[in-house]
Amino acid sequence: MKKYDSNTVNFFFRLLRAGLWGSVEEIDWTGTDAGGNRPDAGNIDWRCLYRLAMEQTVAGYTAVGLERFASAKGATAGETAAITAVPEKVMQAFNKVKISTGLRNFRMNDFIVKLFHMLNDAGIEPLLLKGQGVARNYLYPELRQPGDIDLLLHGEDYEKAKMLLVPKADKLEEEGQENLHLGIHFGDIEVELHGTINAGFGKKNNVFLSGMQSEMFGQKDFSSWVYEGTDIKLPSANFDAVFIFTHFLHHFYYGGLGLRQICDWTMHLHKNSRLIDVERLEPDIKALGLLREWQTFGCFAVKYLGLTASDMPMYSGRYYESCDKIMDFLFAAGNFGHHRGRADYSNKPYLVRKAKSLFLKGGDMLELFSLFPGNTIKFFFVFLGTGFSTVAKGK
Repeated sequence: MKKYDSNTVNFFFRLLRAGLWGSVEEIDWTGTDAGGNRPDAGNIDWRCLYRLAMEQTVAGYTAVGLERFASAKGATAGETAAITAVPEKVMQAFNKVKISTGLRNFRMNDFIVKLFHMLNDAGIEPLLLKGQGVARNYLYPELRQPGDIDLLLHGEDYEKAKMLLVPKADKLEEEGQENLHLGIHFGDIEVELHGTINAGFGKKNNVFLSGMQSEMFGQKDFSSWVYEGTDIKLPSANFDAVFIFTHFLHHFYYGGLGLRQICDWTMHLHKNSRLIDVERLEPDIKALGLLREWQTFGCFAVKYLGLTASDMPMYSGRYYESCDKIMDFLFAAGNFGHHRGRADYSNKPYLVRKAKSLFLKGGDMLELFSLFPGNTIKFFFVFLGTGFSTVAKGK
């Protein structure tokens, strides 16, 4: 049984595209979408639409789309009836999300300014990854639902940042020493320090990604975002195109990808289309062995999110139909896998939890195999190796 009816899903994507692109894309509310579907606005399950937008953490942009829909001009009498049928409670619920998301983003941005001043004054050179930096690629940056503040630190700067920030923290997560990753909480804001961008696809890929990181820092090939007079350093357009992709692909294989992460990649490719060097990008993706995944998710971005094929590097329509399976996966899992509806085994014995995790992951792999057979097998063996190592250490 599908979690959402197709009419609600089709209308949701139409609203989302309107919110993402605004005046960039002319929204035809009555025509068919990329899949040949003609949504019926008078027969929408509004409760499910709201839940879907919240689960996928794109409610802010869905809200903008809903406003554009409600104020659509030139509607026929029948269409006007459908437009005015949007329940007032639905509009209010989405408006509350817009306001709360905007306030949270301004708080996060102000914190980032203070954080960068503190680190720079100590001679530390951080790069802002994902999150607030990626948000600037959107038409409405303040409506991207914020998460953590992720910093990439190269070489000795990772340890220096730890020494500076840890004594000021309210709470610390367990450090991932192999990947050089530490979560530090300051009140309700979490800062994640990253010394590497390892993506969980095996040693060979991690070595390649580490090489990209070293080259970028060595050449100081950065971009920047000036906020309130502060120059906040960001990765280069090419680096982010690869990093954002490998990061969400890692979540995809682990069963927890959300639509917001694909939107981040989509908007980055669009906003930086003239800055991305495809002649460098293509060999990087091929060296990572991820060309099929890149092109399949590229079809998804074009078909469902409204990205133009010209803005999608290495675009190939051969996977246009396959990307429907990605949509099914996203809706089944929810953002970071929080909505899979699986039983809670956290209070079970350690080995029982690990065995159950392995069983569930095996089921996920069967679903993914038809999409990406080669890398599904490769990832599963990496997952097994990591799992056995964790069990051996008793973690």
